[in-house]
Amino acid sequence: MVNVGSDFTLNVGYVKPKWSVVALANFDKPIVTHVENKLLKEYYPEIKDGWYDESGGNYKFGVRGQISYKSWNTFVTVGKHFGRNFEDNPTLPFFAEIMVQRRL
Repeated sequence: MVNVGSDFTLNVGYVKPKWSVVALANFDKPIVTHVENKLLKEYYPEIKDGWYDESGGNYKFGVRGQISYKSWNTFVTVGKHFGRNFEDNPTLPFFAEIMVQRRL
């Protein structure tokens, strides 16, 4: 599967040298997808390969906190996913991310 799409993110918040709190809003949209069904053709010979038009998109809203100490940064992000029409929500509607970064 090959996918061509777009992804836009807006980050707004309060950033200090030692800590920050940022609200994030994200929208991603697949524009076109190419599907090649190599293994499935053996079991489903009528399946078709080819290019398919957009199939939706997702919104993502969340909050990211960051703390810096010495040469380390720690980020914690939590939020919620929504489908493009805010009705067809993804299977996992919530997300969380913990990231530790070392500055050189």
